[in-house]
Amino acid sequence: FAALDVAARAPGLISLGTLAAVDVGIVTGRNSFFVLTEAQRSQLDVERLTKPIIGRTAALKTTRFTPEDFAQYSLLYPAFLLNLTGVTAGQFSPPLQEYLHSGETQQINLGYKCRIRRRWYDVPSIYTPDAFLFRQIHRYPLLVVNQAEATSTDTIHRVRLRPGVDAHRLAAAFFNSLTLAWAEVCGRSYGGGVLELEPREAEELPIPYHSELAIDADKVTSLLSQGQPYEALNYVDSVVLRDHLGFDAITLRHLRRAWEQLRDRRIERK
Repeated sequence: FAALDVAARAPGLISLGTLAAVDVGIVTGRNSFFVLTEAQRSQLDVERLTKPIIGRTAALKTTRFTPEDFAQYSLLYPAFLLNLTGVTAGQFSPPLQEYLHSGETQQINLGYKCRIRRRWYDVPSIYTPDAFLFRQIHRYPLLVVNQAEATSTDTIHRVRLRPGVDAHRLAAAFFNSLTLAWAEVCGRSYGGGVLELEPREAEELPIPYHSELAIDADKVTSLLSQGQPYEALNYVDSVVLRDHLGFDAITLRHLRRAWEQLRDRRIERK
């Protein structure tokens, strides 16, 4: 893994934390209560009081999450966050009042995250991130541009870009052998072969990004959506590691092998 250590110090790399702020997703206090299905949203008459939200990493398959992706997701899972912050109780519909009362009957209001709030049902820190980042990883991490105006639960990190950073260029450049290998080094491995990246660890990841990087983000998105991660990786490595950073073919092979060995060792660990 010597090539990995040397490569991570190469000029032209920039930490993800310099390009973006990584934050945990929303901690609702009880997802099963605060995240509603489309039917519940209608029954409670709270369409205007909800926010699209995702809570499953499996929803993020490529470098973009589109409105169409969210529509498909919402058919399968509860996908609308109840957002009552700033809404007076007098504005609550009768069905919503009954729903909140049922939450108190279930003692959801007594859970730690809920009872420390001024109003137990006001979920804090609701905002729309520029992108999502995997928190728990099986095959490889992904940075995913948020085109669906959704937010996420704390199973998925939220990413806010610094001014001037191109979201699509960054998401494409992120998917390279060096960054993927470094995620294995920075993250923590748990049972079942799962890798977990906390926000501070994610912000340490080295990214071969430049504002004028000549990378075809559409191509990366398309290859990943077609289930061709190695083809996407080959393309991104050639653009960001070979052409941008100047790594030779031998170094590229060593970096790819380092990532594969670290990933396989993690996945095989019980």
